[in-house]
Amino acid sequence: MFWILDFWSGRHLFESLIGLILFAIALESSPPFGASAEFVPQDRIPESASVNAQQDKDSFTGEIFLRNLQRIDAAKITGYDELKVLLSDGTTVGWEEILRADLKDEHQSKFEENIASFGIPFYRLQHRLEIEDWIGAGKLAERLPVRFQTHPSKCGALVNIALFKSYMATGQRELAVAPWLRILKCSTHQKVLQELDKQFENDPSQFESGIANGLLPVFFDQELATKVLATIQEEFEIPAKGWAYREALEIRTGIRTVYSNRPPGSEQKAGETDEWQIVLLTAREALGRTGHEYRDLLKERISELSPPAYWAGRYWLAKANLDSTENKANADLALEFLDVAANCESRFPELSAAVLWEANEILKSAGRLDDSKKIELELLRSFPRSYHGRSIQPMSKDK
Repeated sequence: MFWILDFWSGRHLFESLIGLILFAIALESSPPFGASAEFVPQDRIPESASVNAQQDKDSFTGEIFLRNLQRIDAAKITGYDELKVLLSDGTTVGWEEILRADLKDEHQSKFEENIASFGIPFYRLQHRLEIEDWIGAGKLAERLPVRFQTHPSKCGALVNIALFKSYMATGQRELAVAPWLRILKCSTHQKVLQELDKQFENDPSQFESGIANGLLPVFFDQELATKVLATIQEEFEIPAKGWAYREALEIRTGIRTVYSNRPPGSEQKAGETDEWQIVLLTAREALGRTGHEYRDLLKERISELSPPAYWAGRYWLAKANLDSTENKANADLALEFLDVAANCESRFPELSAAVLWEANEILKSAGRLDDSKKIELELLRSFPRSYHGRSIQPMSKDK
């Protein structure tokens, strides 16, 4: 019996036990992968809360227990807001890092409220992103106040990354444009994205070009494109590197604005056109049947383009060839579309789905129904979440 008392009298052993208990609590606060996460109701997070740190006249001290099992003893706190706690040495601690705090004054209740309202939601959001549960992360991000989407902070980064990844995972590429443009505008967002996704760490050129891998400026859902175009026009100026997305959305919606067909600040002549500009101007010609000036220029320069622009250009050139009645049943043109699908299936799945759909329509018109059925089945098997995969499923069920 006495050895038990001696055991518990050791201060370091007692602190170790406390650490284990805190660790268990931290694990409980994060739901397992695939489980439905409890969420702090949005009305617990007032929309009118200021994002700027509210500095108290007098600093105060207390203990802060972090989720990584570290503890800040006698922390001197000079201020806090809905994003972070500011310490006297100039460092900050995000609410998502804090498990609990032990304060000696009236700030205790406010800290507990902020941990519940901000700390737990953002901790769970970061956890979902770390385990690459993109869809789960997107659901959590959508339940946070909209103001976080436009905030240039780590919390704003987590929200936009979650939305971007979730929309891409569910085939809603048009909706992924707005969070991607916000990421392009903020270096903090880009840094957090690189930490969470090795693909962006290994290929930072996506930030330089403005074109995200998998998110080609080629869109198909007119309803979503119209919604997103209205959102980004109202919210902010398009970053120079993201101009192609706005142009592509306008092409899909048929909307023409005062925005130029050229990259911002560009004074290029036709022969000096940016690679995405020439691809998108060809797209306008293909859909509007307004001539072939840029189509001919694209044919001349197609081999010089980067892979994303090259395959998008191949798609629009094939689409442009469909502007005559006789070509709609031209099996050779179907092969042109199928060649694009065969070469960019894994890199650009949405584009692959589109060219399979086009080839399917051509073969139907040519009376080659057996070949058409094979392509349709491949489209449904490989790209069920794509725009064309979703649109073809109801027709398949009716047959």
